[in-house]
Amino acid sequence: MVKKLRGVWRSSLSIKNKAMIFNTYILPLLLHGSETWTVGVRFKTKIAGAYTRVVRFVRGYRVFDYASRVRNEVLFNGFKRIEVELLKRRLRFAGHVARSGDTPAAPLLFAKTNRAKRQGAPRLTYPKQLLKDMTPRPSRSPLQGEGVQPQTYAELFLVMQDRDLWNQKVEFLAK
Repeated sequence: MVKKLRGVWRSSLSIKNKAMIFNTYILPLLLHGSETWTVGVRFKTKIAGAYTRVVRFVRGYRVFDYASRVRNEVLFNGFKRIEVELLKRRLRFAGHVARSGDTPAAPLLFAKTNRAKRQGAPRLTYPKQLLKDMTPRPSRSPLQGEGVQPQTYAELFLVMQDRDLWNQKVEFLAK
């Protein structure tokens, strides 16, 4: 899809308009189904690299040309940050499912799995991913403006029930 729009990317449209087209058409394709992904460090690195290559292509920079180095602040100006977009989508979806009422989606999404233990580190489950997402980044104080963060699944589920509070927390974490 990105290459099919090559004429748009090479046109004289402003970067603002190109970013708007990218955020409207390309980003949803790239992040399709990301609301239910559990993202480890390795996968996050891969998706961020793919996103950076696509943004470089859209902005007109050659992908593997190291002579055309550009800082990330310049490269992503006007484009959504992939890490932030993944976080917002996952947290919004989880809050929606938690408030869905009598549908079977919430128990399925937040259920604990009873799998046999494998060798190595345990897999990252969706509830664990949500608790991990709720911890503020090191640059932010955990009590800065949003109160104490949920520490257990029960606390997390209770916070999700209040739509306004949940949306405030999501926006705070996505800054």
